[in-house]
Amino acid sequence: MKRLSVFLLSTALMVHAAAAVTIGTTMSKKDAFVSILTENIKTAASKANGVSLDLVVANMDKQTQLDQVKGFIDQGVDAIIINAVSDENSDLMQDMAAKARIPLVYVNRQPPQSRFPGPVSVVSCNELVAGRLQMRFMADKVGGKGNVVILNGEMSHPAAKARTKGVKEVLAQYPGLKVVHEQTANWSRDEAEQIISDLLAKGVKIDIVAANNDEMAIGTVRAFEKTGVSFGDVLIGGVDATPSAIAEMEAGKIDVTVLQNAAAQGLQSIKNAIAMAEGGYAQEFDWVPWEVVLPSNMENYK
Repeated sequence: MKRLSVFLLSTALMVHAAAAVTIGTTMSKKDAFVSILTENIKTAASKANGVSLDLVVANMDKQTQLDQVKGFIDQGVDAIIINAVSDENSDLMQDMAAKARIPLVYVNRQPPQSRFPGPVSVVSCNELVAGRLQMRFMADKVGGKGNVVILNGEMSHPAAKARTKGVKEVLAQYPGLKVVHEQTANWSRDEAEQIISDLLAKGVKIDIVAANNDEMAIGTVRAFEKTGVSFGDVLIGGVDATPSAIAEMEAGKIDVTVLQNAAAQGLQSIKNAIAMAEGGYAQEFDWVPWEVVLPSNMENYK
């Protein structure tokens, strides 16, 4: 992504630690978006003078992530960045870190708490806005009339809940749009393909598919490809603006996605971790803006 690379290279150079800082980082998994985020955290850390990054992956195991955080605390790291597997251990991780006087930065996934026992910064996007932006574009594009399918991410995930809530807020303003099916596809391309294939096999008419992420949008594309339905007859929307989704948009198959700026999130999480590790200030909720990506501006996001 040319524009994001320029942003990252130009701004990461401003990040530096006054003294050597060790940042322990635990990522939830290695899916399409989290992998991009992980690489941006690594890049930002590598360009921050005096920063040592210890990065591990929890592979969607909450106990593994808890053990990783305990390990970082035992090592005496200066700050911890968490891309959380789930909400379940948030209180425990925050209490442990607070007792050890180690600041935490949550990146991408917001914890359920709004008040924290120690220094905490949340670097993320407002997920509700993503659903609103995605659905608003598609609702206007079809003139406010048609059948809608909503594909949810993991329903225990706050991003899935908020994105779907945003979609439904917009739908409530368009009485001509009808939700004919809503189902979780767990962020999965394969699960989304199966759901849409089943609906098409039953003869369900679909005008819009609002997917909580790009992988499910791509799964939707695969299902329509197999049926031979014209992509001019359906609107497909995703979230994240991954390279794979941009390629499908360029092919005329995905109509809208919403950029979750991994470069900005990665850089800001490193900046906030350094600031708090050195006893300085970091914004408690540090929101990164969404950007709507359409065929008309997709060249800026390659």
